[in-house]
Amino acid sequence: MEKTVCEEMQIKRKLGYHFIVDAYTEDKSLLEDVDLVSKALTDAADAAEATKIGLKMHKFSPHGLTGILLLAESHISIHTWPEHNYIAMDIFTCGKDPTRALEHLKNALKINRIYFRNLDRGMF
Repeated sequence: MEKTVCEEMQIKRKLGYHFIVDAYTEDKSLLEDVDLVSKALTDAADAAEATKIGLKMHKFSPHGLTGILLLAESHISIHTWPEHNYIAMDIFTCGKDPTRALEHLKNALKINRIYFRNLDRGMF
């Protein structure tokens, strides 16, 4: 189906997609596993066909972790609160589809409840 002029203009005038995600999992042990979460982030970037630049993770005491995967297209970040089965994520990409990254993270972290907002970035 052919796009209207307005739809074409919207596509061309948006630089990126920014997903702000609140998620919950039944398996809070996943939220303490730095190796598993690191792999989930890098595999999510691969799923979105994004270019990975670097990963930084930090484990807190007594629990929880935070991490950011820097992408050429922007970033994917994660912050966990295992005591609440809660995950906060941020997926910001330009030129790539963040839904594939989010779908991968949903499966890898066994997310059973998810809420997200999409912010269109770089609107002129």
